[in-house]
Amino acid sequence: MPRRVRVDGYTILRELGSGRTGTTYFAVETSAGGGRSGYESVGGRRGVAIKSIERGSARVTLAIEKEVRIHRALRHSHIVRLFEVRLTEDYLVLIMEACRGGDLFEFLETRRKWLNQSTMWRFFYELLLAVQYLHDRCVFHRDIKPENILVTGTDMYNHPVLKLCDFGLAQECPEGLELQLTGVGTTHYVAPEVYALEDSPTNASKVDLGAADIWSCGVVLYAIATGRLPFADPTNEKSSAHEVRERIQACQWNRDTGDVPDEIVEIFEAIFVGNPSERPTVNELIEKAVVHVDLSIQVRRAMECQVESDGQFPQSEEECTSLVRQAMTSPLKPQRSLPQMHPNRSFTRPNGASLLSPSQPDLLSSLIASMSPATSPNVSRTQSVNQDLQVMGCAQPESRIAGHVGTIPRSTTEGTDLARLYEKAQAFESGRGVAQSFKEAFRWYLLAAEGGHPEAQYYVGKSFEQGLGVEQDFVTAQRWYRLAKENGYPRVDHRRLHRLESDAESTFDDVDESSPGRSSLSRSQMAVPSAGR
Repeated sequence: MPRRVRVDGYTILRELGSGRTGTTYFAVETSAGGGRSGYESVGGRRGVAIKSIERGSARVTLAIEKEVRIHRALRHSHIVRLFEVRLTEDYLVLIMEACRGGDLFEFLETRRKWLNQSTMWRFFYELLLAVQYLHDRCVFHRDIKPENILVTGTDMYNHPVLKLCDFGLAQECPEGLELQLTGVGTTHYVAPEVYALEDSPTNASKVDLGAADIWSCGVVLYAIATGRLPFADPTNEKSSAHEVRERIQACQWNRDTGDVPDEIVEIFEAIFVGNPSERPTVNELIEKAVVHVDLSIQVRRAMECQVESDGQFPQSEEECTSLVRQAMTSPLKPQRSLPQMHPNRSFTRPNGASLLSPSQPDLLSSLIASMSPATSPNVSRTQSVNQDLQVMGCAQPESRIAGHVGTIPRSTTEGTDLARLYEKAQAFESGRGVAQSFKEAFRWYLLAAEGGHPEAQYYVGKSFEQGLGVEQDFVTAQRWYRLAKENGYPRVDHRRLHRLESDAESTFDDVDESSPGRSSLSRSQMAVPSAGR
């Protein structure tokens, strides 16, 4: 196990959360007096969020390098600020602005019933200011959702302030149009033109990234105003990700908005259209929202934006890139060995059922047919994959598919270099050295997971949970998470498993009688994880 995270100059107080790439902590400066007005502080010491990523792990990818490169250049009062990038003996560390009010989803869950129209407009206005700042710099977020919007608590006027965060999927694109082969984003917030890419995966098309961000902003506004998501089927509380996607592509949003003001409903009607060119721009939306925002707040926002623009990041882009690449390729200690699976453990349930859902296709069979191109005109695709696996010390795929669908008999995994399979999955996921493909990544994760690699088992569960490269299936995700936990993988906790049980049920809470026409929030519907990435 890696040692506890230690960062010179900061005292870590508690863990804030753990994600796919690392763990984030709340910390304060060791010495008082370094705090700056406008930032979270404890006893006169500036509070920060510290994201740690283990050195030498497959989580340190080129995607992290891109995220740091984009984030370091951003200076805006409604964007979480990146202060510094550090490299310790054990971790790559990102020191960021702390927002102890939690994310917008949590805020809406607990306090939405107290939101008035003024606050709704102000939240939307603040989000638009952040998006305008990004778009003016040809940066497009591509994953705007309540979970990626943080609340700083309250400002000098006792108003909560929103800040956009998480630039892991952000893209720099001078023309605002990106040639895409697959879609990215989170199920309920993805624009229809992005989903259309997966209907014809062989035909790359250019997506208007600005219009796609605007669509996501519209979904966030709908959640703020109604406490629901616009494309969840109101007649079916257990809408699947596929059903949500179909409603999005048909622009079939729930028009039963209760007592939401007509001006906000008009914004929904303008944004939720299939043709991206017909959607309003961020500047047009700001013009609509600003008339509903208190003038003193407008003036203060403009002043804060100017102050933020004056700051300079303390490290050059080259220095940041060097630190990330050192963390990627030059760990200061040998790689720790993976927990070993009990020799008598089966890859099937006690009744002989596969860990994969019966509804899933024979994923390992499809691996043979579609994973990698032939190495020469005279070598078939299947032969190429077989050769690739043989180089890694793996049995032939045909011998692996005996027995249950998607399971591998233990005897056929002997001699397999599971770490190499896992590394190949990571390469496909990050696009490092190969064309990025979440489907290919999932298939290699599955091979390693079935061989007994606990971390791969975790990522197979994560793939099923988020619909990454495979059809979303919360029940199957839960099975793989449990197997990873049983085999010693530390990142699977009871909270995650409990949340998956709730996600599998996918139910709304009862309608709040104190707010006619609006249902209270349900995380299973508000936060259906990523699909189509």
